[in-house]
Amino acid sequence: MKKFVVIVMGAALVLAAGCSKKSKVKTQDERLEDQLALADEQYAKEDANKGRFEHVESDSEKAEKFDQDHAKHELKRATLNASDCPNTFEKSQLEGYQPGTAELQITFANDGSVSKATINAPWDGTPVGDCVLRAINSVQVKLYQGDEVTVAWKVELKPAKPVESKEPPKKK
Repeated sequence: MKKFVVIVMGAALVLAAGCSKKSKVKTQDERLEDQLALADEQYAKEDANKGRFEHVESDSEKAEKFDQDHAKHELKRATLNASDCPNTFEKSQLEGYQPGTAELQITFANDGSVSKATINAPWDGTPVGDCVLRAINSVQVKLYQGDEVTVAWKVELKPAKPVESKEPPKKK
């Protein structure tokens, strides 16, 4: 019996608490007004995010483009070898050599290899110029999709420190 009384008292308290709140049924106009307010809030969020992801590329889109940063990195590595070219020849092979900044035009095929490289005068056609082009032609960049890409590049050629002659010394 005690359990019954406790249950009835609990139910009475719940009903009393529920009845004390004034609940109001919304009219159609009020419900419409609430929905319009939610829609305005949603549109405001969309406007705030508009264009936020337009500049983002997927991994596959990035992989398809020529990677300028990677090419610069690889060209810097090759430039270390190319800039040492004047120091790899004998004095007799360096006739007419002048230090300075060589300007190159390097064209990359979409397989990542160098398809063409040229060097400006006065190094074009010289042993030092050919050495610089060999160093640059060894560059390999990431595969990409699209047309060949030509990059302008500079190599600083310092005064030469020729290697010793490879000829055996003459006997007297």
